Amino acid sequence: MNDLAQDISNLSAALNQLCKTLESKAGTPITDSELAGSLTFDLLDTFKNSLDHARHMVWPYVIALQQGSPENVDFALQQYRMQRVREMLATIRKDEEALKSDAKTLLFLAEMHRMTNVRDLQKDIQ
Repeated sequence: MNDLAQDISNLSAALNQLCKTLESKAGTPITDSELAGSLTFDLLDTFKNSLDHARHMVWPYVIALQQGSPENVDFALQQYRMQRVREMLATIRKDEEALKSDAKTLLFLAEMHRMTNVRDLQKDIQ
């Protein structure tokens, strides 16, 4: 097994073990204080963000292998990212209040508009 495949196998085993440990501790009131004392929001938030990022990176590989075309991982990754962008934009579009007054949303949409303006893209290519 190559290094990447071995790393993925090891990480899968470690995550499965972590889940078993969390499940066993979560059901015991005595360990609630232990968990509260050792687990911080920042620690769990960082861990969750790492898991989310890993999931988004692995998913295109799953799609490409599922379709029998592992050589098309880059294409699957682009398609997956575009799907996520479409979903995010659809969600933003439904939030009328954010569209009117949320500075971050307006800045994001302005940047999307700038990046997708065909005339600007043509200038960037040349």
